[in-house]
Amino acid sequence: MKADDLPEGVLAYREYEIAAPGGRTGSIAFTLGRADADGLAADFARQAQARAHGLVSILDYPGAPQHPAIWLQTEAQLGISVADEDEELSDDLRQIVARYLAVFFNDIAAIAPELAAIPLKSDGRGDRALN
Repeated sequence: MKADDLPEGVLAYREYEIAAPGGRTGSIAFTLGRADADGLAADFARQAQARAHGLVSILDYPGAPQHPAIWLQTEAQLGISVADEDEELSDDLRQIVARYLAVFFNDIAAIAPELAAIPLKSDGRGDRALN
């Protein structure tokens, strides 16, 4: 997707193929949102005083949220929040999101170098864990 094709309020978008149970293939997509954008994700990010935010969508993976989740980077942590209608992410999905969020941050380093510098851990330990 070219920069001209991005939706209003989105600075970057990347999609990745992921292995799903049973030999199937799913996908995970991330956006980096504009801090000054209108909309639910940007409003939520401003309320949380997030330094950066975006959406994560997971398709064709068992137990994945039906709605896009919001990822946030605050001063204290990097976290993900699912829609009220969705269940919390399972441990395996949390690990997948953390792994590919790190790839996404690396892929958009030219746009957001501060995100690429965040060491990510998906096990809940450390000060930059995916919570």
